[in-house]
Amino acid sequence: MDGANFLFHIAQNGRFFDFYPPRIHVMWLTQVPAVVALRAGVVELETLARLLSLGMFALPTAAYHLALWRARDDAGLVFLVVAVIALDFMHMSFFIVGEYNAAYALAVVAAVVAARAARPGLGDGVLLLVVGAVALRSYETMVYLGLLTAAFLVWRVRAGRIVWTVGAVAWLGAAILFLGAAWVGFDSMRNPYQPSHFHKSLREAFNFWQNLPFALTVVAFATVAVAGVRRPESLCAPATYRAAWVLLALVASSALLCFTDWFVQPLPKSHYAARTAGGFVAALAIGAMWCHAAGWRPLMALAALRDPLSTARLSRLAVIAVMAAIPVDIALTMGWTRYLDELRSLAMSRSGPIPFEETRLGEPAFARYVENWTLPLSSALVRPPGGTAVVLVPKHYTDWQPFDPLTAIDRLRHFHWRR
Repeated sequence: MDGANFLFHIAQNGRFFDFYPPRIHVMWLTQVPAVVALRAGVVELETLARLLSLGMFALPTAAYHLALWRARDDAGLVFLVVAVIALDFMHMSFFIVGEYNAAYALAVVAAVVAARAARPGLGDGVLLLVVGAVALRSYETMVYLGLLTAAFLVWRVRAGRIVWTVGAVAWLGAAILFLGAAWVGFDSMRNPYQPSHFHKSLREAFNFWQNLPFALTVVAFATVAVAGVRRPESLCAPATYRAAWVLLALVASSALLCFTDWFVQPLPKSHYAARTAGGFVAALAIGAMWCHAAGWRPLMALAALRDPLSTARLSRLAVIAVMAAIPVDIALTMGWTRYLDELRSLAMSRSGPIPFEETRLGEPAFARYVENWTLPLSSALVRPPGGTAVVLVPKHYTDWQPFDPLTAIDRLRHFHWRR
C-alpha cells in the first residue's frame, strides 16, 4: 500500500523519504534500518522492504514494551497499557506505515512514566525529553494527546513539590515538547499537506465501525466499563465479563471470514479508517492513568484499578483481547502474502504495461489489498532483475497519482526484488 511509495523514494534518492514535516521525526526513526542498508550497498528491494517494515514496527513495539516495564508493579497501569495495545496496536498496525502507531505509543509511555514516578527525577526527565522530541513531529492527533500529556507532566512536577531541580526542569522541558507537538498537530490540520485528503480523513473518522474486530473489541470493553460504572463491585464478579468473552470469541473467529468473499469481514484498509478512534482510546487511557496516579475518583469504577481482584480480571480481559486479535492479523497477513505473490507472478511472466483489467487483481481475494495510486509502484518493486512489467491503475481510476507510472518507475532499474 502506501509503504510502496516510501520504499520507492528511499531507493530512488538513497536517503530518507521525509516529505511531511509534521511527522518527520517518526519518519526518520522508522526509516533508519532501510536507509542504512541502502547506503551499505543493498539493492534487493525485498530486503529493503523487510527492513523498512522492521523500523516501522520497532518504534511502537519498543515504546509499548517500555511502558509495560515501567508499569510492571502497578496492576491498574498494566491493564490500561495492555488495553491500548489490544485496541489500538493490534487492530490498527496492519497499516504500520501510519505514524499514528508510534504517536499513540509515545503518549502512553510518557503517561506511564508520569503515573509511576514518585518525584520528577533526572533519569525519567531525560527519558521524557527523548520521547517528547520524537513526539514533537509525529501525528496530527497530538493536537489533543500532546496537550493531555503535557498537562499530566506539569501536574506531576507540581504534585512532587520539587521546584527547579535539574529533574524538574527536564520534566517541564518534556512538557513543552508535548505542547509543541500539539501546536504542530494543530498547524498541520490548519494547513494540510493535501487539503482534499485531509477533509476525506475527517469524513472517514466515523467509519471506525468498518474495522469489525476493533468495533467488537470496543464493545467488549464497553460492556465491562458500563457494568463497572453502574456497580463498581461487579468488576470482581466473573458474570460481568461473560458478554465480553463472547464478543472476543467473535473477534478471533472473524479471521475465518478473511477466506471467504462475504462482504462483512476484517478488511486491511479498515485499520487506517479506525485510526482517529484509536487516538481517543489512547486519550481515555491516559486520562484514566492520571486519575489513578492522583487518586481522583470522577467515576467510582476507577477505584477498581487499585483493587487486586478487579485488576486481575481486567488484566485477563485485556490480555485475551490481544490474543483474540492475533488470528485476524495472521489471516490478513496471509492475504497480503497471496496478493504480493500474484503481483510477483505478473512481474515475472509479463513485460511492459499490464492493464489492470487483464489481471486477477480485481477478484475479491486481491481487491481488498489494492491501493490504486500505488499499484504501478507495487508491481514494479517486485520485478525480477531486468523485468519491465508494470500493472496500470484501473481504467475507472482518475484520482491523484504521484508520477507517471511508465517513466518514473524506470528509475528502479538498478534494484530488484530477488534473484
